[in-house]
Amino acid sequence: MENETTIAGENTRPKEKRNAARETLFRVTMQNQLRSISIADQKANIIVGINTILISIIIAILGSEIASERIFMLTKPELQIPLTIMLIGSFLSGILALFVIRPVSKPWKKNSRSRLFFRDYENISLEEFRSDVREIIKSGETIYDCLSTDMYLYGQAIHRKFRILRIAYFVFLTGITLTVLSFFVIRMAG
Repeated sequence: MENETTIAGENTRPKEKRNAARETLFRVTMQNQLRSISIADQKANIIVGINTILISIIIAILGSEIASERIFMLTKPELQIPLTIMLIGSFLSGILALFVIRPVSKPWKKNSRSRLFFRDYENISLEEFRSDVREIIKSGETIYDCLSTDMYLYGQAIHRKFRILRIAYFVFLTGITLTVLSFFVIRMAG
């Protein structure tokens, strides 16, 4: 009798370990993905903040130039061109960063569907949703399929965010570099 328990216990342990490993895999991966989304959003918020400050300063300079007849700094090309480049670079970089953090109803392609993502069941009734959840719970493989789909779709959303974020950083860096270079080139030539 004791032998049967030991044998039965040995047979169930590897399966329990596999399930625990699967659950750990899904849990850790989803935590990492949600952390990556948060990091991308934080970086985009930083770009938006910096560009908002730069644009505000440039607009304040322009406003003071228009309001005062004694200030003629914007009539000088060594300031007009760099300020214009900085304004354009900051504006474009800020817009790209806003595309990273803006809410997207479905952060993945329309033909992909996750039965666990809230936007994918917004147009079905409560009973249809309950039926879907019951069907998911019935089969262990279906649960893992749903979680795998979510992991994939969140990964696609992360990829999209970081791709746009890289472009925003590139535009910001290019704008700052061109601003400084244009200022020095115009100063050296003048």
